[in-house]
Amino acid sequence: LDGPSYNIYEIAYLARGTANWKTRTMASVALIVQLLFVAMLALYNFSKNTRVHVEEIDFSKVCVIMGVSTILIALTVKSQFSDSKKFNEIFTTITRSRPLRGKKRFLILNFLINQVLGIFVFFFNFYFILVSDSPTEAVLNSIALAFILEIDDFFRPNWDDDKLEDAAAQVLKDYIAEPLSFEEVVVERIAGRGLLDIADDDKLYVSIDPDPKMKMPHDGDHFTVTVYVANREEDSEVHSIATSYDATVYHVGGTKQHKFRSALAKFHCLDNFRDFCSTRLCQDQQSLV
Repeated sequence: LDGPSYNIYEIAYLARGTANWKTRTMASVALIVQLLFVAMLALYNFSKNTRVHVEEIDFSKVCVIMGVSTILIALTVKSQFSDSKKFNEIFTTITRSRPLRGKKRFLILNFLINQVLGIFVFFFNFYFILVSDSPTEAVLNSIALAFILEIDDFFRPNWDDDKLEDAAAQVLKDYIAEPLSFEEVVVERIAGRGLLDIADDDKLYVSIDPDPKMKMPHDGDHFTVTVYVANREEDSEVHSIATSYDATVYHVGGTKQHKFRSALAKFHCLDNFRDFCSTRLCQDQQSLV
């Protein structure tokens, strides 16, 4: 998420405390102004049945201005569309299990203004510019449409990057701090002595069965995690040498065990285990459990 590109609807969604009612008010005003301007322009031109005057002497110049205007508006609409879509998708996903009270409407407004309205203005631009009586009026009409698209940015409060990041982090904090249901991920030690007495410098390896990085199907409702901890002895030069490994096996189940398993698959220790397993550990794996 690009903080400086936040519009008033996105900031109203993130705002908390004393800034909450201020940003809500500004978002409501921005919504009214944008919809009012677009409605007035569309109703006036469509009700008057304004037609394109191809026979006008300066019509070719108006067409050139319309082409340039279309490119600029297309770039603006694309940027607003992608930014608002990204924002809505991220915060809809992270708050799906616990939606923010009274905040969802700002995501809806963000969608309506920066996606739906943007597409409408893009297509309305062709007609609105071509009905201009002169090149000067065509330029003014183009600027008017661009201004309407940027109104929600003009109403944005003067928040610096740190304040924007803090507001977004607070929403993420509420999501991360959500208590985990005991039925979602259930972990049970089924073999070994546990990992309570390991030291910081102990060498250990981790494996998952079935291996999540191997190209093999896995449709089960559980998996196992095995942690190998080195047993060390001191040699004559007072160096710690791993002579054997103790294995602790955990059974992982639950309704969301597959998501937990996918997260574990990104751990680099799995790659380290494969490297070591190919040389030494797996040669006598049965004696470790």
